[in-house]
Order: sequence, then structure tokens, then C-alpha cells
Amino acid sequence: MLRRFAPIAVLLMGTALLVIPSAHAGATRTVEMSISGYSPTTLTVLQGTTVTWHTADFFNHTSTSDQGFWKSPLIPHDGTYSQTDAFLNAGSYPYHCTQHPLHGTVRVPLAFNGSATHGWSLTWSSAPSTPAHRAFDVQIKRPGSQTFVAFKTRTAQLQANFNPAKNGKYQFRARTINTSNGKHSDWSSPVTLTIS
Repeated sequence: MLRRFAPIAVLLMGTALLVIPSAHAGATRTVEMSISGYSPTTLTVLQGTTVTWHTADFFNHTSTSDQGFWKSPLIPHDGTYSQTDAFLNAGSYPYHCTQHPLHGTVRVPLAFNGSATHGWSLTWSSAPSTPAHRAFDVQIKRPGSQTFVAFKTRTAQLQANFNPAKNGKYQFRARTINTSNGKHSDWSSPVTLTIS
């Protein structure tokens, strides 16, 4: 099961030390807000990333999830609002400003580790347990297929192992369901896993 891990130190060529952070190391990314829009408009982050919205002009702005996953208060000049919990879960999260016609999206992909010969562990939520009022849909596109079909539907599971008998390239995508209002995120960008 893929969870939060401390950074891994790797010794390269006996002399240099490279520190590789885990996929869920808790990075922070910033979105600037002004009357001209969110910047960047689309942000792709790893599961567990904190996204901070910062008002760069002299208008009040908000960051409000289209599906009710978060709702900031009014954020004044040089003020900030941060969200982490929503981005523990795979999906594509459109949001808007309630004061101005600003629109943006935060994309969170599935996480995975493993190998083509031994199978893969897929993680669609890096939360320590299933968050309240949340469920997940996960879809698969099998080798030779042109369409995604259900892999997990409205599941409370956070991850699954995948090692089928048939070799080939498999694609997965996921979305998060807000069970308190019946809405869901858009699908995450697909990830491709190879089985050989």
C-alpha cells in the first residue's frame, strides 16, 4: 500500500547524495488570483499537495469548488487560503470565484508503484482512512479496448493491487464522490501501467 514516506536518500556514483521526496511529501503550490484570472488556470499536483490561493490585486476573491469539496471565505488583498484535504484524492477539481468570472482546475492523478513483472499498487486516495462523505469511482481501459469500464464503483477502498494474467498496457482513471451532495470530481488524467 502506498502511503506517506519520509524522503529516500540515494547514493549516486559513490560521491553525490540525491534526496528524492516521496509522491506524498506534502508540497505546497500557489495559485495567484487577480481580476484577470487564476494563475495558473490549471494546476496538476501529487496527492497530498497543499494548494494555496493568494490574492495578488486589490479585489476580494474566493476559491470555491464547483462540487462542494471546499469553499474559501473572501480573500482580501495579499490574503491566502489553503486546501489540502480535497487533494489527498485523485480527480480533476474545477473551481471558481464567487465574486468574479474566474475559473480554474486542480488535477490530482492516481499514484502507483510496482513493476511490469510483479504488478502494481494503485492509490486513488492517500488519506489515512476513507474521508467522511467520500467514495471513489475507478475505471480501467484494458489492452485493445477503446473505452473505460468500471474497476471500482463507489468504493470506500483507498487503493488496490493489480497484477492480471494478460500482458499489455492498462489505463486507469479515478474520480472522488462527494456523498454529502451527490456530486463528484471530474476524472483524473489516465495513468498507463504495463504488465509483462
